[in-house]
Amino acid sequence: MLSIQNSLTLHGISRSVVFVTASIASQTKITDQQLNADTLIYYMGRKDCTAIAQQLIESGRSKHTSVVVIEAISLPQENHLYTTLEDLQRNGLEGWGQEGAPTILMVGEVFSKAVIENRTDLVYRFGGEFNNRLQDSITFTNSRRIA
Repeated sequence: MLSIQNSLTLHGISRSVVFVTASIASQTKITDQQLNADTLIYYMGRKDCTAIAQQLIESGRSKHTSVVVIEAISLPQENHLYTTLEDLQRNGLEGWGQEGAPTILMVGEVFSKAVIENRTDLVYRFGGEFNNRLQDSITFTNSRRIA
């Protein structure tokens, strides 16, 4: 996504993307396409974000999966939130941003670097190793690398 300077795919981390209209996401079961996708993009996901996060966790996604929420994308009042599925399930978007603003939820490990760079409280939870002499990369406990 140009707005956050992050691709939706990244070699070795995310090769597939599924776009979902969130207005029906919380009313239906997670599809096989969503379960098998590396990156998920939910349009208009603000209202149902806690239900979406809960469904993804219950379907086997790690509760530590990175989430980027973008509100009012491409508008002057654009706003970003960097979080995890666990935090989104627990806290939702209550008290954040403008109620009713168009919101996109972006879920996947491809956003881990952006989430960690913007949320220092997540470094210990992810077990990230910094300054490991690999330029522009972070090593995670699951051995994935982000470049």
